[in-house]
Amino acid sequence: MADGGTYDSTWPVVGRDAELRALIAALDDPECGGVAFIGAAGIGKTRLASLTLELAAERGMVAVAVRATKSGAALPFGALAPLFDEVGLSPELEAGIVVAAAEAIEQRRGDRRMVLVVDDAQELDDASTALLDQLVERSGVFLVFTVRSGGREVAAIVGMWKDEHIVRIEVGPLPERDLRSLAVIAVGGPVDGATLQALVAASGGNVLFLRELVQSAQESGALASELGLWRLKGSLAHSPRLRDLIEQRLTGLSDDEREALELVALADPIPLSLLEQLVPLRAVERLEGRGLVDAPVGENGTELRLNHPLYGEVVRAHLPSIRRTRLCRSLAEAAESDVAPTGRDAVRIAVWQLDGGGAGRLETLLAAGRTALRTEYYELALRMGRRRGTSPGRSRPLSC
Repeated sequence: MADGGTYDSTWPVVGRDAELRALIAALDDPECGGVAFIGAAGIGKTRLASLTLELAAERGMVAVAVRATKSGAALPFGALAPLFDEVGLSPELEAGIVVAAAEAIEQRRGDRRMVLVVDDAQELDDASTALLDQLVERSGVFLVFTVRSGGREVAAIVGMWKDEHIVRIEVGPLPERDLRSLAVIAVGGPVDGATLQALVAASGGNVLFLRELVQSAQESGALASELGLWRLKGSLAHSPRLRDLIEQRLTGLSDDEREALELVALADPIPLSLLEQLVPLRAVERLEGRGLVDAPVGENGTELRLNHPLYGEVVRAHLPSIRRTRLCRSLAEAAESDVAPTGRDAVRIAVWQLDGGGAGRLETLLAAGRTALRTEYYELALRMGRRRGTSPGRSRPLSC
């Protein structure tokens, strides 16, 4: 492993044949300045970057890796400190440091090509970005960036792939068959079909989430081997490390963005026409830009969905009871403001009424109750029946 890199190479690379072909073609092209892996957090960009280091070593190239961070972005060349150590250059040098660094790198690599991996490039400071922009022009340096989609744009890197110096490689969620294969490899043995399906559904195609789910479930005993077959015997939703990972993705939200995300988590999916009655549309737009929600267009217009099923569990788990009650009541009142709902829509609105403690329309409860009985959802039908016989002033909100 190259200096300055902190990569998890314990899991194999599965289901990334197209990305690997593009990477190898770029690496073997002396005219190519590098690649940029673009994708959501935890999707597998860093694993592909670490594999680039292995490919570089096989080809006799000089390999160095650095990682940009939010804290390092406050310091000039903060991200490139390991590189400066590698080439024997002091970052305190002020005049002509970009030229000096480029010359030092040339001396360090000799007649070999250098592969420089920059993880989390969206956090690069301006000085580091300027130096990398100079390096990409040199045929002896191959840059590898990982860039989180929805993060801060790095203008110089965008310019590089627009000028075709850098090959842009999109890294999307893993297909279900590859997630299943990866889960079996991770536990080291055959896995029960229902357990595989639960792991795949909970991970949402995110390799990092899958890894945390498997490791945490094994450590807690929720995932155990019985007669050589791994089975899930407990919940996947209680991994502290996984909750921390997701909470980290949700930091920095404004009040409007947080409320919009909570509403989506409670209603998932929710029509955009309903959501924009409750929060500013700009807040929803920012959530989509950060990759926290998707906005597919269906027959009934645009609907908002959480980008990952585990986001909803974490958001709902952290909702205080009074805030949850208020949001559910707001959803019910906004949804009932237009036309009398029927079928599935009536059920959703009635549940929001019950959980929000509001009065709501009697016809909505009746329509929802009939649907609940017809679909044999007797517990919900019973809740609605009890609500009909309870005055609004005495009703008690239940949890979502």
